[in-house]
Amino acid sequence: MCRNIRTLFNFKPPATEEEIRAAALQFVRKLSGFNAPSKANAAAFERAIDEVAEAARTLIGALVTTAEPRDRDVEAARARERAAARFGMRGAIVLESGYGEIKRMYVMPEERGRGIARALLRFLEEAAAARGVASFALETGNRQHEAIALYEHAGYVNCEPFGEYQPDPHSVFMRKDRAA
Repeated sequence: MCRNIRTLFNFKPPATEEEIRAAALQFVRKLSGFNAPSKANAAAFERAIDEVAEAARTLIGALVTTAEPRDRDVEAARARERAAARFGMRGAIVLESGYGEIKRMYVMPEERGRGIARALLRFLEEAAAARGVASFALETGNRQHEAIALYEHAGYVNCEPFGEYQPDPHSVFMRKDRAA
């Protein structure tokens, strides 16, 4: 099954029109092999999306179950856990007084180069920002060139040791303040 097509049946709240259309779009992309059709195929592509979306609406409306509707937030958390296990990624943010410290970011070597670490870092920052964290700090090894490049690309800059860290010639300390 195409990983970009999500289950839409038996959720609370029910699937939205946008979700049904997004699933139809992914299905048509998969079948056609096009991310975006050429001008010559645009009308057929759009018609197929409309028809698949209508078939999806009909199917979702006709299905019955005795199972309780699934909670979207719970299912999203489970999906994140499955992705973490699949890609061998982990990370944490420790909330300190006035900042969040990014810790233990790791992606399995065979999964690197696919944007997973960037997505994980963004997820950690967004989760902390939702709790009111305004700035982030981290410590990494001075030989972790790929990690340092990732952090710099994400807007982190070198800083002095923070918290209980002491100066260490093998450590690089970085900080990022959220844009206002």
